[in-house]
Amino acid sequence: MDGESPAAAPASSEGLATSLGYDPNGVPPPGDSRPADESLLEILLGSAVRHADRPALVHSGDAITYADTFAVARSIAATLAARLPGAGSPFVAFVGSRTGTAYQHLLGVLLAGRGYVPLEPEQPPRRLVSLLEQAGVSCILAESTSLPLVAEICRGSRRAMTVVVTDVPAASLSAVDIPGPHVLVGRDMLSPHEDYVPLAVAPSDPVYMLFTSGSTGVPKAVVINDRNVRALLDATREVIRLGPDDVTAQLYKLSFDPSVFNILMTWTAGAALVIPTSDMSVLDEAQLIARHGVTMWSSVPSRSTLMLRMRQLKPGAYPTLRYVSQGGEALTSELALAWSLAAPNALVYNRYGPTEATVFVTRYSWDGSGSVAESPDGRVPIGYPLDGVTVAIVDEEFGEVPDGQVGELLLAGPQVCEGYWRDPERTMQSFVAVQGRAGAYYRTGDLVRRPTASGPLHFLGRIDHQVKVLGRRIELGEVEAVARSALQVDEAVALGWPETDGGFDGIELFVVAPSGGRMADARERLTSLLPPEAVPRHVRYVAELPMTANGKHDRTELRRILDAPVGRAGT
Repeated sequence: MDGESPAAAPASSEGLATSLGYDPNGVPPPGDSRPADESLLEILLGSAVRHADRPALVHSGDAITYADTFAVARSIAATLAARLPGAGSPFVAFVGSRTGTAYQHLLGVLLAGRGYVPLEPEQPPRRLVSLLEQAGVSCILAESTSLPLVAEICRGSRRAMTVVVTDVPAASLSAVDIPGPHVLVGRDMLSPHEDYVPLAVAPSDPVYMLFTSGSTGVPKAVVINDRNVRALLDATREVIRLGPDDVTAQLYKLSFDPSVFNILMTWTAGAALVIPTSDMSVLDEAQLIARHGVTMWSSVPSRSTLMLRMRQLKPGAYPTLRYVSQGGEALTSELALAWSLAAPNALVYNRYGPTEATVFVTRYSWDGSGSVAESPDGRVPIGYPLDGVTVAIVDEEFGEVPDGQVGELLLAGPQVCEGYWRDPERTMQSFVAVQGRAGAYYRTGDLVRRPTASGPLHFLGRIDHQVKVLGRRIELGEVEAVARSALQVDEAVALGWPETDGGFDGIELFVVAPSGGRMADARERLTSLLPPEAVPRHVRYVAELPMTANGKHDRTELRRILDAPVGRAGT
């Protein structure tokens, strides 16, 4: 599929079940209630046994079965078990996104009983090194095409890395410039998969670590464990009932948490995951639906807006779709209506949730005229909490506000993570007590309103300077902190601009130039330190920044400058 497979031979359903010691007759079919103590890994293994000969992955016209996918993953897991100390980091990183091999790497990490850390090739190497240091990772899974990036990461790392390359033999790695003490493992050095039995997984064991933007300039590491993921799957399985005949289009980068739901909901049901290639346009992705008979489609509203503008949401265009979800940005009623007409057989729903609460925690189903009435401002409500999710709408003192009033949304329940990885200070700031309630609640920073006790939640905006760019959370404070350091300036203000229905198209940066000068390579410096979506489109040097009467930077005035015709010229 993507390079040669390390699996020795195709695995049969019977052979896979025997080698895993798993009884496929003892596993309930998708959608049925499952034992409370069954882990995500056990659900995945049961699905692989029942659907061994069906496609798990489809990429570049090729399909790979569950049996072969799990054979590759078990070989990776066996190698990790043999080469990494049991008391070492609970996380393993891998590089890649839109390749079948990347998904096999992800599954191999899970089968090894560890949490995965996805590294996007588009991210600057210095930032990736920082993320790995923060996570304590000492092992990276990679394809040969990503070795130049991995070499840069290793050269910048302070710890010895074990680099496992799964698609070429060790002899092909001799020319790679990765100096010691790093260890390179080629395809021919992988452990055989036949004898590897996955370890038991506890509810508190990590499934993945993702990073969200941090206002101090240091990303926040969010660890989601087995209990969190299982709670999400249990809460959604009765509504989104996938089976082995379903096909999911996986459009998200693996560092964006909606990918988690697509992957795990699909694989636990024995369905097929279709992965677009990295060079596909919006038009190409839309054509995937008809080409592969896609039944579940998920994207951010800004991408759907492009589809609408390019006339890809014509009525009746996608009869195979059964589920269409939108999330990550505010969803307009215009888009929801367009999707309901384009996919007449589908449940169209809006989802909401921060990374800290495992992908999404509220859901709203579009039902035509009734939903139009519940979207008076043209924005679809974020809806109702999933089973097990507890919400509180509070004021500045963390006291609950009456229905109909605006407040900050706080979350609790089994989907909510336990805090930020090795960061007690930020954990204390974000996980707080609500007056009159027991336990800790996560502060989303989102302003919401619930019109009535039985009505849906409406998203109204933010209480801070966080923005969404193409569905990704960006803390403007992080952009500003990096800019002050990299450009050696005292004052920097970042803004989301221009505004869209669901967020912003990009970031603009204003800085006060030292002694009236300016830096020719300012954007290049920032590009090497920030994720692509956070890099300012323009760096605008000014003599001074406008201030409010309270002595704060006047962001409203800066936005007026951007909106004025003269503000459209880059600096």
